[in-house]
Amino acid sequence: MGHRGIYKVIENGRHAAYYTHWGAASPFSIFNRISMVQELQAEKHRDKSLIDIFAHIGDDGEYHAESEYGEMFELLTVRGRRRYDYSFAHHGELEMRVTLNFDTDTALLEHNPHYSFYKHVGNFFIPISHGLHNLDAVEAYAKRAGIDDIFKIANTYHLHSGMDEVYQSARSMWNFELELEKNISFENFIANCAEVPR
Repeated sequence: MGHRGIYKVIENGRHAAYYTHWGAASPFSIFNRISMVQELQAEKHRDKSLIDIFAHIGDDGEYHAESEYGEMFELLTVRGRRRYDYSFAHHGELEMRVTLNFDTDTALLEHNPHYSFYKHVGNFFIPISHGLHNLDAVEAYAKRAGIDDIFKIANTYHLHSGMDEVYQSARSMWNFELELEKNISFENFIANCAEVPR
């Protein structure tokens, strides 16, 4: 089944949307994807926008220019975006909708209340820079501790970066329409990653 969702990316005023079959598993997977894309841009594709790289990234973390779209994200047309937004609002096939606004350094994570696992989970904002900072701290800890299992690293990110507290705060915000108006802020998100084991 995968972890299906919609990513919306805003960069320098440009907007794009993508469908992903595997990229909506957790905040860890979201920020890990962002890190991959930014690293590709910085090291190999300075001439490409983040929007372009998202559309061509493979599950190997590399940019595939020859493909119409990458293995991780399928670039959506306006019609496709509307269709997936409708599906997200009325059905449970998609787990999450993620809006990454690089112009405002904001990630909005929306959990689909029609998907049974997220029925009682609300939505929240996280500064992209904070999520990436915590990802770096958790990966540094994993390297020192000799942890190379991606699932263990993801679990450490969830439990020791403040993310668990954010989810607990959002858990009672299950009314989807209400939550769109009253999103949990990132105040409980620990930007300095103080709880990550040293």
